[in-house]
Amino acid sequence: MPNTTEHYKMYKNGKQWVYSMMFTAALMGGAVALSNTASADTAVPTTENTGMTSTTPVPAPAPTSTAASLDDLAKAAQSTSTAASTAHSQADAAQQKADKSSQTAKQINADDAKAKQIATSTSTAVQEAGKQVDKAKKAVDDASAKAVTANDANTKAKDQLAKDQAVVDQLNSVSQSASTTQSELVISKDNLDQAEKTRSEATKAQDQADKELAEAQKSQDSEAIKAAEAKYEAAKEATNTASAAASEKYQAYQTAKKTADAAQAAYEKAEKDAKAAKDALPADKAKVDSTKKALDAAEKARFDATKALETNQKNLDQAKKEDAQAAEVVKKADANAKTANDTAAKDAKIAQALKLKAADLDKAAQAAQKAYEDAKQGGKTDNTPTDDAVKAAEAAAKAAQAAAQQAIDAAKAAQAAAMAAQAAAAQAAKSATQQANGQAAAKQAAAMAAQTLAFQANQEAAAKQVIAKSAAALPATAKAVENNAAALTALALAGTAMAGAVVLNKKKHN
Repeated sequence: MPNTTEHYKMYKNGKQWVYSMMFTAALMGGAVALSNTASADTAVPTTENTGMTSTTPVPAPAPTSTAASLDDLAKAAQSTSTAASTAHSQADAAQQKADKSSQTAKQINADDAKAKQIATSTSTAVQEAGKQVDKAKKAVDDASAKAVTANDANTKAKDQLAKDQAVVDQLNSVSQSASTTQSELVISKDNLDQAEKTRSEATKAQDQADKELAEAQKSQDSEAIKAAEAKYEAAKEATNTASAAASEKYQAYQTAKKTADAAQAAYEKAEKDAKAAKDALPADKAKVDSTKKALDAAEKARFDATKALETNQKNLDQAKKEDAQAAEVVKKADANAKTANDTAAKDAKIAQALKLKAADLDKAAQAAQKAYEDAKQGGKTDNTPTDDAVKAAEAAAKAAQAAAQQAIDAAKAAQAAAMAAQAAAAQAAKSATQQANGQAAAKQAAAMAAQTLAFQANQEAAAKQVIAKSAAALPATAKAVENNAAALTALALAGTAMAGAVVLNKKKHN
């Protein structure tokens, strides 16, 4: 009976602190449940306040009548310790995520640097390709000039061969002409000889007639003289006619002789020229062949130079295309690097905030444990079952633990989804690499595309973590952690106050 009275007095003096503790625990559980329910539908904005080290106490309600026990303090200490452990788990997970984001940012920054190196090399390749195009153009111009020169030489060689062949061929016609004129000269000479013979005979007949006339004149026979004169006149006329014909034949002969001499001279010259031309024909043919080979070689060189120019022009176009692609990759890589760096910084801030809040929960857990130890040392309390309010507080604490576990599970699921997305991106990058054509810029573009996909997958996983059912998915929100820390701190303070009240009542009773 005395023990019962003592316990009753202790309970009467400290019951309002007990109800404050239980109401605080109930508020904490309701806040966690409300936070989990809200985060399942919409994204909760993150409060990035790395300097958050204090919490706002929750006002205590008006006291009601119930019983407190040492078990309640033990449960409160256990609940705060569990919450602190959960907070540390969340802080560790957040730190792991921050480390992973930092590593991802380093990799993306390295890829960005590689992309810039490739862009530099592609720009250099464009300049080099341009130089090759200029060099190829000069080679085409030189080859074209040589081809023109070779064509002119071949044309001249052909003309000389044709000319010499014409001289050789002309000798036959000149020889025939000379033969013809010689034949005409012989005929003309025969005609001249015949005319000279006729004139000589006519001259002799005239001389005979002249003698007969002189004899007739000596005889002084008029009839004889008259007949002799007539015969003389006739002989004289025949002589004149024969002389005229002989003169004409002589002129014809002289003409024929000049023609024959000219033809002979032409033949002799043609024969000489033909001999020289005939002797030059082998050299002319050889020169035609050599210049033709030189022309063919020059044409081939020009063709090859033209093809080389086309190839170099294609290389230049390809280099410009790859340079533009590399510039685009650098642009995307810069954007990815900025996003990755911002994400890494944000995750680092969140991890730091969660560490600070875990430290606050450690203090709250220590306070709750101290309250339990103080109450335990102050005297043995009644272990009778608590009323409905105490049961509600315990249920709220269990709900808080379940919510924390649900947050961890959701974080693990989101992390697994992110890893799966990253694996898919890596496989896509591998396939893209296998299909690449071996050129450095194309491979780098595929690698950067794969990195972009992986980074986007990580971003989507992070977004899923924020929109997950739990409000504390790596972490859910800094605000939810702050509310949990405030509730647990209030619970610890309430437990401490209750323990103090129990001790004071015991001292008063003594």
